[in-house]
Amino acid sequence: MLVKDAMTWSPAEVVPGDSITTAARLMRTHGVGLLPVVESKLYRQLLGVVTDRDLVVRAMAEERASADHVRDVMTPAPVATIGPLDSVDRALAAMDAARVRRLPVVDEDEIVLGVISRVDIARLTASSVGAYIGHDL
Repeated sequence: MLVKDAMTWSPAEVVPGDSITTAARLMRTHGVGLLPVVESKLYRQLLGVVTDRDLVVRAMAEERASADHVRDVMTPAPVATIGPLDSVDRALAAMDAARVRRLPVVDEDEIVLGVISRVDIARLTASSVGAYIGHDL
């Protein structure tokens, strides 16, 4: 199985100048825990990521103002990434090595294509097993 078969394509993204409130609202709206931080909405080169943990540990715990910027709390590149044609096994190994649950999916120019999570892989695996035995799981 390939990453492209399990990933979320065209995820919600933020730019470094977005407020941390904007990032938190996007996470809530889209039900995600990671947002790629990109150079601009048109040129989606990966600059880093902001996670729900970043918002709690770096923003709330430090009592930052809600108008503070993503650049102040994000994890800057280089971050662990994966390509769409890599195997999900390789994605899991990369997650284990980086001690994360989600990875940005990028092309050869580090342009964000999507995000893959352990949950995405579990869903793909469960549906594949269900199809193999003739049942939806």
